[in-house]
Amino acid sequence: SVESRAKRTKVNGYTILILSDNSSRARENAVEAKETFEENFPDTEVKMYYESPSFYVSAGHYLTKEEAIIEMMRFRSVFPKAIAQSREMDIADFIKSEEIKEER
Repeated sequence: SVESRAKRTKVNGYTILILSDNSSRARENAVEAKETFEENFPDTEVKMYYESPSFYVSAGHYLTKEEAIIEMMRFRSVFPKAIAQSREMDIADFIKSEEIKEER
């Protein structure tokens, strides 16, 4: 129906997984990875989150796999284990990350 389409706020996109850690130092490692990422790639939004039993750090919102892979290669200079990951995201995330790029 037209109604459900209008309310569609989710989109399938990609993010770059920088770290996943379930060790006893997972939280510290995640905080460290996030800070390191922010220093090296200030133009990209990065977030840390917890999904039992692991801490994760992921960066960026990309609509295409190609775009995600280009960025993943860039991040691998600092995070060699970075991987592109498909994920359902809020359309609002894309609008926000585009605005961040334009402000800089």
